[in-house]
Amino acid sequence: GRREGSGGVLNIASVAGLVPLWLQCGFIAAKAGVVNLPRAMAIELASAGILVNAIAPGSTLTDGTRELFYGDDGRFTDSVQQLLDHIPLARPAEVEEIAQGALFLADPDNSYMTGHILTVDGGWTAGYVRDFCQHTNSLRSAPIANFTEFKRNTSTHQIPQVPKPETPTNP
Repeated sequence: GRREGSGGVLNIASVAGLVPLWLQCGFIAAKAGVVNLPRAMAIELASAGILVNAIAPGSTLTDGTRELFYGDDGRFTDSVQQLLDHIPLARPAEVEEIAQGALFLADPDNSYMTGHILTVDGGWTAGYVRDFCQHTNSLRSAPIANFTEFKRNTSTHQIPQVPKPETPTNP
């Protein structure tokens, strides 16, 4: 655990501080500062036993975003679905999932982590297949056999033709 007289600081950043988003320069610059502030503070405050970390949430379903995420039909809007198509877990986070990350960083038994940015984004910043890859949606819903074939063919630099799946409907 942490020693007597120590403490911690937890900043709330955003994946937008790690990966730039289109037409949001001010927000991106602010969140990039929040990403680097705990790193600098960690260096300066470590000798006082103060741990400084941040959490960088991705798209999160909150009371405030619920209306933006869902259309009148109860399904994700087209623009939200396009966003979710780039998240390996294929859904926004629940507030409680972001809170779990914050609780982990604040846990007194977490006594040797400082200057860390914990990303909680369903895998979005892991580099999941983006628009520039022709197989963006095909690989996600392709059966394991197709993925195995894709892997085998890409090792010899041959890109297979994977059929495009039907657009899934939201629950």
